[in-house]
Amino acid sequence: MNQLYQKVLDAQKSNLRVAVCMIVNTKGSTPREKGAKMLVYPNGDIFGSIGGGELEKAVIADALKSLKTGRADLFRHDLLHQHNMCCGGSVDIFIEPVMEKNKLYIFGAGHTGHALARHALSLDFEVVLI
Repeated sequence: MNQLYQKVLDAQKSNLRVAVCMIVNTKGSTPREKGAKMLVYPNGDIFGSIGGGELEKAVIADALKSLKTGRADLFRHDLLHQHNMCCGGSVDIFIEPVMEKNKLYIFGAGHTGHALARHALSLDFEVVLI
């Protein structure tokens, strides 16, 4: 399994939010190609790279905002004009926050509680049946 995806799974198991940043389009000369990925943690730490330098610094800032709002977004970066990078091309970067699972507490373990728990698990809730 790809190490990046294992890091995402590890973050989810630890109830740690993380943002996945991926280059989805490039034009001209760029430091990384389409498909390059980077994870950004709430403390600003990263795993992987989408190109380094001022571009990566800006993407980290965008990812931290995305983690706060919980919203995914697409960002276009003109490397020469926005970041003074000599590559000169542009990249589109999709940032998606991977948030901790919602918990559902079900009081009552009868047939209704069990049915609700099965349904909630299929919707990716963390279920606590009491």
